[in-house]
Amino acid sequence: MITIFADVFVFDGLESEFTGPAHIVVEGDRIREVSLQRPAFRDAVVLSCSGRYLMPGLIDAHFHAYSPSTLFRPW
Repeated sequence: MITIFADVFVFDGLESEFTGPAHIVVEGDRIREVSLQRPAFRDAVVLSCSGRYLMPGLIDAHFHAYSPSTLFRPW
């Protein structure tokens, strides 16, 4: 499945300025393309983001080390 996030401003973590408005093509769970031109894919789901911001590549590294399930129990 191909999803296109249309008309977004992209923060890539490398440049100090946002790129855009751009179009992000996601195929499955991977970013396939970032383009300033609107891509044409048959049967793609297009989500109009109306100038919102997108920050690809973020992960959730949050966890609670004090949770009883993560404590080491030598017995």
